[in-house]
Amino acid sequence: MADKSMTRSDTNGSGEAITFYFDPACIWTWVTSRWLNNLVEQGKVSVEWKPFSLSRLNRDKELSAENRVRLAASTKALRVIAALLLAGEEDKVASFYSRLGRAWFVDKAEDLELALRGILVQPDLEDYARFADDPNMDEEIARYHDFAFSQAGPDVGSPILTFVSGGSAFYGPIMHQTPSAEEGVRLLEAVKTLAQLGAVYEIKRGRTTGPEV
Repeated sequence: MADKSMTRSDTNGSGEAITFYFDPACIWTWVTSRWLNNLVEQGKVSVEWKPFSLSRLNRDKELSAENRVRLAASTKALRVIAALLLAGEEDKVASFYSRLGRAWFVDKAEDLELALRGILVQPDLEDYARFADDPNMDEEIARYHDFAFSQAGPDVGSPILTFVSGGSAFYGPIMHQTPSAEEGVRLLEAVKTLAQLGAVYEIKRGRTTGPEV
């Protein structure tokens, strides 16, 4: 399946280098990722896509049945992502996430795990399908998660964004819709400026609407 999603290596180092830690279960994270994906297509950034686990973050909390199902499916997807990274297949992570997000959030799959399995039988991913059920990958997920959390925590979630050139790691940005190409570049500049201001911890306003995908 052709896909325009790219990773850092796909852009040959052009643009601003970003590391993006994400849990595919989060719809807000999905919106943010589309902003980054659009910037990649414009040649403004390159992105390394890394795991962040909401299951690990919320392991000591009581979750609703719906959230438990969603995070269980996400954990299986994160295991595949961890396996891809271990195998040096970073270039496949963005494409996998794009297909998964479309199935879960755009097409609104009723059975998240079934949608995941449908993606994993595709030729570029079929060799990694077995890792969805491999708990040995959980340690690798935890390693990425704990590092990202140590850089941006406490009181953070998915996504966490860092600029390879330096500055603070942080949670977000959270937005209810993907900005236009022009607005996306302006947002990138603003986010980088905030990341470089070490004294800034948080800038936030209340959410008045849900995400638009």
